[in-house]
Amino acid sequence: MASSSEESSLEKVTKTFEACWEELVREYFEKRWIPIWCSEADVQLHLAHKLLNRLPEDWVHIELPIPLDVEEFSWELLLTGRVSRRKCIVPDIVVLNPENLLAPILLAEIKFNSVGWGLGWLVSGLSEEIIRELVKFLGDDIKRIRDRQKEGPSEQDLEYFLENADKLIQVIKDFKSKTGETVAGYLCVIDEIYPDIEDRIKKKIAEYNPPEHFKVLAKYCPAVDKLEEAREWLIERLKSSKEGH
Repeated sequence: MASSSEESSLEKVTKTFEACWEELVREYFEKRWIPIWCSEADVQLHLAHKLLNRLPEDWVHIELPIPLDVEEFSWELLLTGRVSRRKCIVPDIVVLNPENLLAPILLAEIKFNSVGWGLGWLVSGLSEEIIRELVKFLGDDIKRIRDRQKEGPSEQDLEYFLENADKLIQVIKDFKSKTGETVAGYLCVIDEIYPDIEDRIKKKIAEYNPPEHFKVLAKYCPAVDKLEEAREWLIERLKSSKEGH
């Protein structure tokens, strides 16, 4: 059974992690259209930075390998100060109290699915020809995204979001059964296409029978709405340009 100090440490870390994630998601929505979030690694970097500002700096790790045989975890850290990548999973974020090497406190996977558009070009001087081309490209992209939304995520889409989730959940269960340590687990998702992505992922995760301390934190960013606004803005620019001649 975990001691009260272990429980309070777990509670503190999970509350901090969830607060940092919510803060990151708000910033993502606000700053999506400038080149800050260019890859999944950028999301990982910004989240780790927020955690480093709120937790002891020696607690926060990026891509720390976790052996599938969880009992090897503490031995490798004690003997070599690191964990080999042999037969392991590599979570994007790991929180570990160095005073208790039996198990990490928290393991998190991050998934990021973008529609692949920036709007920085809207502030630039554009010719009428380029504006007309952009209006067409945006119209085609908006239709493609709306069609995908109607169809819902494919099995391939869900496989991307759930990649290694089953192994992550099993490792968390093994830490509990083999070391007695409770490990929190998170699957964190930012998706710009599917409004119901959270429900879809949670339904799939339920098939893995996750433990109590495993959570899905999935957020939908309505990028297509911004693209429609941008297209309408460009159309108005074309109208104004024609009226000015």
